[in-house]
Amino acid sequence: SLYNKSSKNYRIFELDFFRGLAIALVLMDHLFFNLYYFGSIWNSSALFFDTIFHPLKEFAFFYWNHPIRIWVRRIVIMGFFVISGISSSFSRNNRTRGFRILAVAIAITIVSALFSMFTNSNNTIYFNAIHVFGVCALVYYLLQNVDWKITALVIVIVFLVGIYLGLNPPNVNSLLLAPFAIYPPNVHPADMMSITPWLGFFLIGCLIGKFYYADKGSLFVKNEASRASRPILFLGRHSLLFYFGEQVVLFPIFFLIGLILGFPVF
Repeated sequence: SLYNKSSKNYRIFELDFFRGLAIALVLMDHLFFNLYYFGSIWNSSALFFDTIFHPLKEFAFFYWNHPIRIWVRRIVIMGFFVISGISSSFSRNNRTRGFRILAVAIAITIVSALFSMFTNSNNTIYFNAIHVFGVCALVYYLLQNVDWKITALVIVIVFLVGIYLGLNPPNVNSLLLAPFAIYPPNVHPADMMSITPWLGFFLIGCLIGKFYYADKGSLFVKNEASRASRPILFLGRHSLLFYFGEQVVLFPIFFLIGLILGFPVF
């Protein structure tokens, strides 16, 4: 009933569906990251690790170092930002959304810094996807009532800045350019993402929403979603929860397994 336009909680099918596919790929990617990360420091001759964990670890190594992962990751991230931009074009509370997301992002930075300090490791997250989403929401809040041509100009500027920094990365000794994924040589963040080019894709989504979803209705489904699509739609409806929470759950599980079995964890 959520995808029937007569529903008071109506949702747009294709946005939830493609967001769900994207978050499913993110979940897979993060699972393989944990297998790759912990697999590189765990070593055992136990039957479980020889017969089950070792093949998974080897596949994770293959996947993590294969060029296809780089391109799949880029496509997934691009899709996420475009879809988020379309969704933001429906919202009247982008300022509130932006500040809330940034509050969560700052909390992640603080927790990861404390975790790194207590474990003597390099797992601090200074500026990653959550931070970028917060910035995107606030930028669109400033642009949502201006002429679309100004938004298009901002998109061009974002892409040009990204190209320039990619071709001419500056040497820095501070974290001031962390929002552009530029760090001092002695800083190795656990995860990072740049405002460029992803703000550009987000704003492209905002323009798509403004021109193609002016009536806030699905372009594909007019009555109801099929039963087979419901698991993906569920992921799509709760994508932020899964994105925020899945690594918070997965990483400690692997960490505790290592502690319980007596393996080094860092």
